[in-house]
Amino acid sequence: MKREVVAKRYAKALARVLTLEVEAHKQHKPAMDAIRELFANQQAKRVLANPVLPLSLKRRLLDYALSVAKASERIKSFSYTMLDAGRAQGLVQAFDLYEEMVQEKNGFLEVKVTSASPLSQEQLDRVKAWLEQELSKTVTLEVFEDRGLLGGLALEFGDKTIDLSVRKKLHLISKNLAF
Repeated sequence: MKREVVAKRYAKALARVLTLEVEAHKQHKPAMDAIRELFANQQAKRVLANPVLPLSLKRRLLDYALSVAKASERIKSFSYTMLDAGRAQGLVQAFDLYEEMVQEKNGFLEVKVTSASPLSQEQLDRVKAWLEQELSKTVTLEVFEDRGLLGGLALEFGDKTIDLSVRKKLHLISKNLAF
């Protein structure tokens, strides 16, 4: 929980520096994606997270990723600030939260749809239309499959979850039957 609060603060600071406009976000997205790729590499992640390793080594690693991505001075400065503060592990989360803020401000919403079995395009279109009508936002669906849901689907966006799965319904039934 503490990391999320810290990441939110950094994301808000980043929003003040970069603005929440879509065009500004598009300009900085390649650098943010490069940082995500860096943290996806387990060796690089261990180096950046290791408190014993010198800051200069971590800075060179981060600098390489930012240089390859042709990051702006603002993204570089932001990334180095987090690294120097011992918060490098929060970079990806701060970028993710910043991107959510950009989407929110500009009326876009990415929704994670998880279903027990593959959904047809018609079903996805109906889910999307319903969400756009209910939320008054332009929705993009990210589709996943989880057979553990047993049936139905779960929708996740922002900090909200709408669980319409059979698994959830069975859990509620068993919870109500238990004394």
